[in-house]
Amino acid sequence: MEGDEVIGAPKHPDWLQMVRIKEGEVLRVIAYVSTRLSRYHPAMRRDIIDHCDILVLSLFSRGEVLNLMNVYSDDQHKAIEHLAAHVHSLLPFIYMAGDFNRVSTTWDDYEHGELSTAISLQDTASQIGLDGAQWLIYKHVRYAAWVLS
Repeated sequence: MEGDEVIGAPKHPDWLQMVRIKEGEVLRVIAYVSTRLSRYHPAMRRDIIDHCDILVLSLFSRGEVLNLMNVYSDDQHKAIEHLAAHVHSLLPFIYMAGDFNRVSTTWDDYEHGELSTAISLQDTASQIGLDGAQWLIYKHVRYAAWVLS
């Protein structure tokens, strides 16, 4: 093997890296914000959701707050369950994306019925002001063990 191993997330001077680093927790969500958006004072908002697999980013413009969410849901669906349990205390969001690790007839070619966590995720998205056009599902794809997904 040539070169050094890459440890941590890549950095670039044109992008602000927004990441929650907490001792003993595995990093699974990160946001990169273009420095061109600096005038909107991007802020990571653990006061809205404080969960290791959910990152809330707010942009501030002319007295308006725009909330965006990045979610990683593990095989126990902890992030989806956390969102569902706290949905009534959440502010409106304009965007939600992530690796939800759930199959659904809404976003997959899946013909075996709807899973309850996928339904819960869709309900949560609807309650925070999002419809399917405003939140994205990245299908969880398993590759060979040596390839990052």
